[in-house]
Amino acid sequence: MDKTANPYNTLAEGNDSIYYIEFPTGSRYRGRQLSIKSPGYNTVTISLEDLKPKQAVTLLAVDPNSMVDAGCYRGHRNRGLEELKKMNYNEARIQFEVATECSDVDTIENNENLALVDSIIYYRNKAELLFKMHNYREAANLYKKVLMYNSYDSYANDRQAECMLKYVDECSMTMEQA
Repeated sequence: MDKTANPYNTLAEGNDSIYYIEFPTGSRYRGRQLSIKSPGYNTVTISLEDLKPKQAVTLLAVDPNSMVDAGCYRGHRNRGLEELKKMNYNEARIQFEVATECSDVDTIENNENLALVDSIIYYRNKAELLFKMHNYREAANLYKKVLMYNSYDSYANDRQAECMLKYVDECSMTMEQA
């Protein structure tokens, strides 16, 4: 906005603070944006293009450090590693992505964790495609790679064993036909 808008009402709900801000809107104020500033945090800018007069908008601003007891980065990293063990790779990736926004982030370790999850997702997807194409030997090799990255992956373990059985069965059938 072109000026500062002070809250006309402030409420406290638990540890949260709720601010009510009022400012003029309408076509006369086209292109107006709202910037939220807080000491120690990046400024967030929100476009108010579609805001109509007398319309209420709720915005949620969350300190990523406030949600974790062990420190922001360690907390999200630990949650990501737990999701990794549970084979919830997309959720693990989300936790590692959130960890990048923490003020205490270990960038090198976090990038390694993101690369690990991305590799597992890639190899599992590729192995599934090869399995569907009946290329059991290559699929088994990719499931083995997944297990090298995450030994807790019971799906990859079962699928690798299944691939090996199917590969041996195909070899036996081909040998009998020959």
